Amino acid sequence: ADRPDLGVKLATEANLRFTDAGSRWALAQSLNVIGDAERFLGNRTKAEAAYRQAADLLHAIGSIDAPYGDANIAIALMGQRRWLDAAERIEIAVAGAKRVGSRKSQLLISAVALLTDARTHNWDAWDERTQSLQTMLEGTLADLDVATSALEAARYGDSVGETQRADFAWTLAIRQFELLGKDERADTARREW
Repeated sequence: ADRPDLGVKLATEANLRFTDAGSRWALAQSLNVIGDAERFLGNRTKAEAAYRQAADLLHAIGSIDAPYGDANIAIALMGQRRWLDAAERIEIAVAGAKRVGSRKSQLLISAVALLTDARTHNWDAWDERTQSLQTMLEGTLADLDVATSALEAARYGDSVGETQRADFAWTLAIRQFELLGKDERADTARREW
């Protein structure tokens, strides 16, 4: 995270080795790392391309990680402000997480989906999701994408007058930052709220 340019270089080298070795799962993971690094560098279309290749591989081998591949694509689309495309892809990810039966995947992906719910004004989906996400407010499951998505969803919710709904997102974002040990970001969000 501190050197995304180095991350791209190292993941690309690993990617070549995994291609030679023929491990599609490992290749998908290296593509996800490339996608993450490109996203942190601000190269959102390159990130989306890497994530799409990773997701295609994960789906092809029937990996239980495939929903994360779809969620990564949605996150890259969110970064490009392509809200409808992101909402469509995040629903594919949520459905995939339900299909594989991973409660952790369902929670993480559903939490990220709050941002597309807010941006597309899909408040019915928001309300349904927040019910299932209540456990994240007391639990220890944490992810930076959840924290940043919840923070942006909270800000947007407030900006369109959905302050009661936004309160949940503020609480979730602050809790996530605290669990991740990012106390300064939690304090900043708390003051902004």
